[in-house]
Amino acid sequence: MGEIARVLSSARISFPDSGLGLFITSALLSQIVSNVPATVLLLGGRDWISLAVGVNIGGTGLIIGSLANLIAVRIGGDVGGIREFHRYSLPFLMITAALSALILAL
Repeated sequence: MGEIARVLSSARISFPDSGLGLFITSALLSQIVSNVPATVLLLGGRDWISLAVGVNIGGTGLIIGSLANLIAVRIGGDVGGIREFHRYSLPFLMITAALSALILAL
């Protein structure tokens, strides 16, 4: 991800480096590539609190948001576990993201 960040930077593609923009970007990017790679990709930001909160919140949404999610569902061994996981994780993501954005905005 560090290499991808350098390529994006050389192509003049940038991400927000602070505030709510960084929070939202890190939470959304965590839904696509997991929270650890998203953190590495966004390390250039100067606002570590928004980054940390965003990637942590992002790890709670889709099952791929965090490797820990995949491990937990895999241990359960239930094929319907993914659907059941999202039944709880997506509302949790929405609620915690909204509350966290409000707190960061204050």
